[in-house]
Amino acid sequence: MRAGDFRAREFDGTPAGIASACAYAAPNGVVQVFLDGGLATLPTIPPGVQVIRVDQNRWRRFTAGGEAIPGHHLNLAEFATFQDAINALPAGGTLLCPPSQTGTYSQLSYPTFLGAVIDKPCYIVGIGIAAFHYHAVGSENVHSFDIRSGGVTLRNLSIIGRGWGTGAGSGNLIHWYAPGQDLQVLRVEDCYLLDAPQWGLRATCDSGRFFDKLDCRNVQFGSSQAGGAQGGVGSGSGDMFLGGGANTGGNNVRLVDMRFQGPGFGTFAGGERIGVVHLDQCSVIRLRGCEWQSPDDAPCMTFADYCRSIWIQDAYMEHVQGAGGTAAYRFIFAGNSTGFAVDHAYMLTHRSGAGPRVLKTTAGATFRAGRLANMDIYHTNAHAAVDDLDIGHDEHSLLVENSYIQNVNDGTQRKDWRLVTPRPLVSFLNAVHDYPRFRLPSIAARGNVPSPLDGDIVRDATDGKYYARRSGVWEPLQ
Repeated sequence: MRAGDFRAREFDGTPAGIASACAYAAPNGVVQVFLDGGLATLPTIPPGVQVIRVDQNRWRRFTAGGEAIPGHHLNLAEFATFQDAINALPAGGTLLCPPSQTGTYSQLSYPTFLGAVIDKPCYIVGIGIAAFHYHAVGSENVHSFDIRSGGVTLRNLSIIGRGWGTGAGSGNLIHWYAPGQDLQVLRVEDCYLLDAPQWGLRATCDSGRFFDKLDCRNVQFGSSQAGGAQGGVGSGSGDMFLGGGANTGGNNVRLVDMRFQGPGFGTFAGGERIGVVHLDQCSVIRLRGCEWQSPDDAPCMTFADYCRSIWIQDAYMEHVQGAGGTAAYRFIFAGNSTGFAVDHAYMLTHRSGAGPRVLKTTAGATFRAGRLANMDIYHTNAHAAVDDLDIGHDEHSLLVENSYIQNVNDGTQRKDWRLVTPRPLVSFLNAVHDYPRFRLPSIAARGNVPSPLDGDIVRDATDGKYYARRSGVWEPLQ
């Protein structure tokens, strides 16, 4: 068509016919060419004319200067493969993903999906919910979305891992990592991450590098595979792995309205079970409105080392009964951690013979400034356990504030917090507890304390030092 036409004029599809159409459309018209994989090259295009080439459902625009720069909004349906669409997308562009005509994008669909490498800032947005499910033999060792850039947003996507005859492997549904680089800004919004061969979302980096500003909102996980890729940093599997190892990690992570299902598989720190969410050297982590419904032998969150400023607010945590194995603590700390806080959480557990098992620190950890506040903990089965808190060292500090345990079926209706071992720096404020007394007055000599109990703390005026009662002996606090 050229300016002034009310209907398109048709020319034959031969090179001569296309050249005649271009001449007719000059100086400012448009020629649309349906090639169907036939003609390899276009004739010379006059200035001002645009040629829209439609070949195998891929739309491309040409002018006298050659192929025009793709627009910032591309449609996945116009490409033969998902990777082709990513390669054509300019930095900062948006790839729109309509629902696949076959239900999911896979090795059997058109366009095909065999996993993808995303190496530029971009937006990948599902129209409705676009589902991606690469499930060929060997797909368990392929990252579904291998993101090697910052500035990436994923929205309205369903990413499915396990396929026909496949199970645990080294593939992650979302893998955020770039060799030798720092990475900043990944957003994952309104997505489903199901049947991960290893981790649903893994963010990591090389030694001496970091990732920053991971923002996830309204993401639902489900059914990670047992074991994952064992060995090395990040062994095991679960919903989220954040961090890396020596001299590396992540900062500024915000998780809002997430639903975690797990479970977590594998071990760390000498045999502790890996959690549904596992952190290693991460700081400034904020979780709000998140939900866990995982088997009761899988921790909700585990912390390997150097995890600082972790804040969880308005959480729901249910340990589903019947997993077998050993009942897990909700939180396990096995490294250097400072500034952990839970504020407003409802915990529900059902296992007989074990308490709610809220928090554990290992003997080799360094745990400072922990706080559990405004918690409602409901245990539905009988137990006479003393394992609500397992604090591994006298110098680990924890405040339990305005928090309540209700056990309904043990005959005694116990409502108090109990510890595996009393610790001098674990304290309670407006929280019922079965715990030794704290004594902080200055006394003439520590030997004058009547009926001392393990866990008592006193200041001995004879030398001005504080002492804690441990195993029937007064020992100085360092």
